[in-house]
Amino acid sequence: MSQRVSTLDPNCITSNGPTLYAHVVINVGNNQNIVLLQSNAIPSSLTDVSWSVVSTISQNKLYILQGLASIKSFICHVDNQGVFTILSSSSKSFAADQAPTQPRGYQYDPANGGAWSNVDVTDGYKWSIVTKSTMFTLNNQLIHMYNKDIVSDTITVAILDKTTRTFVPQNATWSLVSCSFILKDATSFPHITFQSLLIASV
Repeated sequence: MSQRVSTLDPNCITSNGPTLYAHVVINVGNNQNIVLLQSNAIPSSLTDVSWSVVSTISQNKLYILQGLASIKSFICHVDNQGVFTILSSSSKSFAADQAPTQPRGYQYDPANGGAWSNVDVTDGYKWSIVTKSTMFTLNNQLIHMYNKDIVSDTITVAILDKTTRTFVPQNATWSLVSCSFILKDATSFPHITFQSLLIASV
């Protein structure tokens, strides 16, 4: 990881605790390259963050993720072993495809010298609102939790099948229950109402 990056315009940033990871797509001539970056460990401030290249790969070897960072169309996660996964709410299999279709992504695994692999979802994967989703690791399983649509009050739990590298929704359904509370601080703040979401299984 000797290469240094002077500017950064990431599609997605995540963290495994001490370090940040960033996904970037750069143009190299007529081609695009995917670049995975890692920050220095435990930077003391934002001005202390520096980036090093973990891995690069040509875009034409993986799915083309069509989301836009400006509208938060990406979600990503890195585990403690450095396995980085990114999903987009829309994608193409090839650049020549007419229009983006279903959610898809890809994964970088540093084991055995580092390898990139496409990540799929099952047919009918009803995920399109990235801001209503999260991805995390639990008991060595990569989990994607998401709302089916903008007005839905239920969420779906999907687990990555490591053999097929496909996110598979599980049978469990969870409900989002809306509530509100008031923060009162007479010395610093006026009464501020916050909206929170409580997760309850059904």
